[in-house]
Amino acid sequence: MDAEAIAKKKEEAIAKKKEEDEKKKAAKEAESAKKAVELAAAAESKQRAEAESTTSGLDVQWDVEGVGVSLDIWRQKKAGGTPKVVLWLHGGGWKFGTHHTMPSFLRSLVEAGYAIASVGYRKSGTAKFPACLHDCKTVLRWLRSTDGHGLDTKSITVIGNSAGGHLAALLGVTAGIEELEGGELGFREASSTVAGVVSIAGVYDLNGTCLDRENGKTCEGVLLGGPLNSLEDAVIASANPIDQVGKGEPAPPVLLIHGNEDEEVPYEQSEVFCKALLESGVDASLVTIPRGRHPLFGNMAKRGLEVEREEVRDVWKEALETRILSFLDSINTV
Repeated sequence: MDAEAIAKKKEEAIAKKKEEDEKKKAAKEAESAKKAVELAAAAESKQRAEAESTTSGLDVQWDVEGVGVSLDIWRQKKAGGTPKVVLWLHGGGWKFGTHHTMPSFLRSLVEAGYAIASVGYRKSGTAKFPACLHDCKTVLRWLRSTDGHGLDTKSITVIGNSAGGHLAALLGVTAGIEELEGGELGFREASSTVAGVVSIAGVYDLNGTCLDRENGKTCEGVLLGGPLNSLEDAVIASANPIDQVGKGEPAPPVLLIHGNEDEEVPYEQSEVFCKALLESGVDASLVTIPRGRHPLFGNMAKRGLEVEREEVRDVWKEALETRILSFLDSINTV
């Protein structure tokens, strides 16, 4: 066999091996993707099963003016009395996430005697801002207008993460601003005020998180209905908690929690917002998680607290459980 034939045979062998390796890689990736889907489904099923052990109502729903609103209510089934309510607003860039998943730190609040109302607000792909805020305020009014759920709704605190933290902050600073109330969704006679706000890695200035103001497909662009550069300043300001500080009724106490190495929402967002709140006379504090990254919960937790740096986990746990519970108790003992 001459050298040319040997070289050709060698090339064919290499090509065949490369093809086989690519097939093996594709099969491995397909198997990994299948397992990821199976694990996600199992996790969702487990979370719902856990929620059902403490819930008084999954998928509580009603329809007003063609808008469906839903929430889950989690509480200790066997506990007596009328527990105080904590409103939970999940994250997901305003367009992902589900209200059916219960982060472990919320379970600790249920065990401490609180009831969690987890809100299924409309996502940005369905309706632009302020629809999501209107839904959250409507849930607050509904809770205060509806009998039969056995909850103490006079003093409701809101907790939100990331996009949910943005909405939680807005609930705190926009009370009394009619155009952000969503009164057309019903229960106008009830209040949508909150007694306290806990925002975890929240967004407070959309101008500071949007990486491409010319692109209407960014999370911020989809939320507001177009590229930020095409929108009037007043439209953006209406969705910015920092721009609403001092415009509504006096804001309640605010607890901000943020990792200073957050790769999704800059830590500076919380620093600047906390400063603005304090300067306006609001009782506000910021808990910093040293080396903490962006926390993800529920079905968004492809990575996040479960795989957070080892040395940071205990700090997160203390902030999410001990500090939040202390904050809630301080509000409810006033």
